[in-house]
Amino acid sequence: MLHKAREEYYSTIIRDNAHDQKVLFQTVEKLLQKSSVRRYPLANSGRKFADAFADSFLAKIYGVRQDVLARKACLGSSLMNLTKLLVLGILAPSICKLKMS
Repeated sequence: MLHKAREEYYSTIIRDNAHDQKVLFQTVEKLLQKSSVRRYPLANSGRKFADAFADSFLAKIYGVRQDVLARKACLGSSLMNLTKLLVLGILAPSICKLKMS
């Protein structure tokens, strides 16, 4: 009986709000029991929101840049070590696909 009442309730909401996507998405979220997690900073004004977004964006770009530089340094270090091994004859050049000039 409770299941039927719930089914009728949500069917009515969906039917009555077929043109309102916001209500439909909220209804589906309730049915799926998903909690909406805000993925953006809270702000009292548009200006504060834009500033917070810019800060977040710049921090993300900085993090990506640091990661790229760290990987580049690691790759450079690995290539230098590989070259030393080739020069010392510890590693056969045929194993490595690098062309020695």
